[in-house]
Amino acid sequence: MELKPPLLKHASTPNSNCSESVIRQSHLPRYTDSAFQTDNLPTIALTSSGGGLRALLAGAGVIQGFDNRDSQLCTSGLYQAFTYHAGLSGGSWLLSSFVGNNFPTISQLKESIWQTAFQDSLFVPEKLLVASAYFDVVTDIEEKNAAGFPTTLTDPWGRLLSYQLLAGDDGGAATTLSSITGLSSFTSHSIPYPLISALGVKTFLNECLPGPNATTYEFSPYEFGSWDSDVSAFTPTQYLGTTMNGGKPTGLCTKGYDNLGYVFGTSSNLFNNVCGPPPTPQNDTASINSTLAQIVAYGHELTNKDEFAVYKNPFQNYLSSTATRNLANDVLVQPSLTLADGGEANQNNPLWPLIQPARDVQAIIVNDNSADTAYNWPNGSEIQATYIQSLNHGLTRMPFIPDVDVFLSQGLNSKPTFFGCGDMTKITIILLPNTQFSFASNTSTFKLEYTKEETDAMIANGAQVASQNEKSGWATCLGSKDYEYKGRYETIGGLKTYVTGPATAKTAILHLYDAFGYFPQTIQGADILASSDKDHTYQVFMPDFFEGHPCDIAWYPPVTEEQHRLIGEWFSPRMPATGADKIPKILGDIEEKYGQKTWGVVGFCWGGKVVSMTSGLGTPFKVGAQCHPGMIDKVEAARVTIPTCILVSQDEPADAVAAYEEALTVEKHVETFGDQIHGWMTARGDLENERTLSHCDLWRNDDWATSI
Repeated sequence: MELKPPLLKHASTPNSNCSESVIRQSHLPRYTDSAFQTDNLPTIALTSSGGGLRALLAGAGVIQGFDNRDSQLCTSGLYQAFTYHAGLSGGSWLLSSFVGNNFPTISQLKESIWQTAFQDSLFVPEKLLVASAYFDVVTDIEEKNAAGFPTTLTDPWGRLLSYQLLAGDDGGAATTLSSITGLSSFTSHSIPYPLISALGVKTFLNECLPGPNATTYEFSPYEFGSWDSDVSAFTPTQYLGTTMNGGKPTGLCTKGYDNLGYVFGTSSNLFNNVCGPPPTPQNDTASINSTLAQIVAYGHELTNKDEFAVYKNPFQNYLSSTATRNLANDVLVQPSLTLADGGEANQNNPLWPLIQPARDVQAIIVNDNSADTAYNWPNGSEIQATYIQSLNHGLTRMPFIPDVDVFLSQGLNSKPTFFGCGDMTKITIILLPNTQFSFASNTSTFKLEYTKEETDAMIANGAQVASQNEKSGWATCLGSKDYEYKGRYETIGGLKTYVTGPATAKTAILHLYDAFGYFPQTIQGADILASSDKDHTYQVFMPDFFEGHPCDIAWYPPVTEEQHRLIGEWFSPRMPATGADKIPKILGDIEEKYGQKTWGVVGFCWGGKVVSMTSGLGTPFKVGAQCHPGMIDKVEAARVTIPTCILVSQDEPADAVAAYEEALTVEKHVETFGDQIHGWMTARGDLENERTLSHCDLWRNDDWATSI
């Protein structure tokens, strides 16, 4: 049986021919072309949040600012480096319009579809009721009903969205999510792998909203399913709508249920928010909800279930080997799944698919276009909610995210913020919130009509968010988080150690990082030390004294009581003396492998204190450098026996620095950089600041190391 191509069609063959619809754990198909030799490159992702057309347009501008086909900004080309792009609700509209039209540029989408569609929106009832699309959608819904598949408010919602987002006859009715795998942009690996999120609602327990622990379902061109422990299984996307039992089809397989409009309609379905009777069906020029209800009512009388997107449950009577049956959310026994907007549980950024360990994502740019404040700006609550839920689910790779008070007090909701840098056990998250540059982009989520001028202005402002209005050093700062290391990691002295520089070098530098560990700027500094002196080469060793658990930079400088507590708890078992005690074994193991070396040592903050503690009588070092040192103690200065360089910032106590300098009895160089903050040479270094860069170059090109 065939329906209007291919809104929905049945395979006319026995189920043996669709045996690939058997349930399985996600096989994570390798999407990146192996010919590109990307194994050593970081896996980077972008997320586009919900927020209606505001999120679509603001997010489109961010894509444009990252896409080297469509802009010439300082950040252009970054989009081509993404492996994944996840979207939900309004972000899924953006993602689906982008990939469903075979990856045009944002400019092309804007001019060919969006400008006209958003200005003459079909969600304005008086325009819809006189449009030919109304009658086409009614016919589509009637055909789906006639085929024996339930229609709900999500059906006309998704179809009307398709008219505004997809090209092709009948509002892109022929476009399915699985059909994207045949598009040239997909087969040539030109686009990131798209992921769309929605939430399960326990309607079988008479609930109308997803709870904070709601099952997150993931749609992709290949698979549909969930990583959550109550499902922990996936099924081929192209066979959604097939009746399954125990992981196998029970009859003919169904194709076409993954209609792309229905999928992004599912991800943006908010009809369940009323938690009451469905809208009264009538062709009402004042209410789009009543008009959508009327379209559904042509086929059946509406009930509360019509407020959800309904899918036959492919996981019925199937318990995967990695699943744990949850009687409070017993998906196993449900004949159907009822899904709703992916952001309804206060997680409006689709991070969930990307923080799963199996995906091994190293960095995520989170473009947050949420309307959390009274003025429709984000406030950090959405990403913090995901952090809390990640802890509840035992997902350990998401870095610490502070609460809303910290976001607002430090202005983190209006500027880019990096979370998790330097912690090798965490994903680096770069939060890129919606903010105003050239246009007030804080429009209402329920604004469903934009003039052409507004569409242009929203996208232009989004591109400025991506490039931070071409702010000097921003691209360098952003790129440094994915710095391509020159060295390698080895196990030395029982510790993971970053090793850079030629093994044949007779002189070596022990590099003692600051409390934030392996930050990209810190690693880059080690590489520069190894190679920047054209007359001398050094082998540089940077041990991971914190064993993968550095201090989270989001805690510093501490403002809240919680941050003070967290820093105290972190520091207590990691006093500098614990690092000093390990140095003899580290140096011994290095020389056993690489031969005898002449040693110098450089330390930053925490590491600077270790340098001070290990520069006394019997030290293995010929020269030492302390950069923005912590816990300065003049008593230690009197014991120092090697030439010492001390470079301090505006934040170290001037009297303590002066007392330390006075107590030194060796050759010394002490200099204060009064325009720099504590940490300026490593993790807290502001690479947007030309003064910072020039100061770093100054000390790196200094002759302290030649004293080794």
